[in-house]
Amino acid sequence: MDAYAYDLLEKIKKPKLTFDLMPLDKKPEVTVLSHIGGKPYIEKHEHPPLCHCCKQKMPFVFQLNVPSSDKECVLYVFYYCFHCNKIEGNKGFSVLKYKNPSLEKANPLAETSKVTYSHFEFEFYWSLPNWEALTILHPEVANYFFEQDKEEFDIIYEESKEDFLDSLNFDTFSFYGGYPNFLNKPVFPSCDCCKETMKPWIQVDSYDELSFHWKNLGVLHVFQCTNGNDNFKILIE
Repeated sequence: MDAYAYDLLEKIKKPKLTFDLMPLDKKPEVTVLSHIGGKPYIEKHEHPPLCHCCKQKMPFVFQLNVPSSDKECVLYVFYYCFHCNKIEGNKGFSVLKYKNPSLEKANPLAETSKVTYSHFEFEFYWSLPNWEALTILHPEVANYFFEQDKEEFDIIYEESKEDFLDSLNFDTFSFYGGYPNFLNKPVFPSCDCCKETMKPWIQVDSYDELSFHWKNLGVLHVFQCTNGNDNFKILIE
């Protein structure tokens, strides 16, 4: 890989936190930490969200604690209706957001999820898009590799990507941030509020051993508004 190609990849790399889900051998409890299953963080005056489609109470799936500064953290709590099994758009799920959550505000009697109580084990990596996503998100970079070899441009890019990342962590399907690892043709939805392309937020694989899976053992992609609004959309492949 030449220096110019390296500089191009350096400019578009994104951090991601890959994770494994490890079952917890203890009674579920309300917490402000990241975890899947168990009990959600929900404040005393609130009720679990209802599905937009069937109007039934949605099950809690996971919560993610995201530090935003030295003095502030944001807790996202994700619910999904496994009855309706929506695979795209902004219905059939809900993401509740709490700034600086406190156990003093939490409802200790929150309903326990049927998903096996597990915690996230995070590991940091840099992320680059696959070739098809590259052509959508960074066409100028894709064009550079195309000009290098008009027949094997995608192979050259993937080899450069592997050299740059110095990692073989390409088959991971559960991570926060970074670029999506699509199974099919890349899809980046537009935000309903600002009409801009939404950014990848989190990707979660199916975990049959933890008593949950997305439709037909698929992969969940969640996208968020790039302008910081609390608008989300999902895609399940």
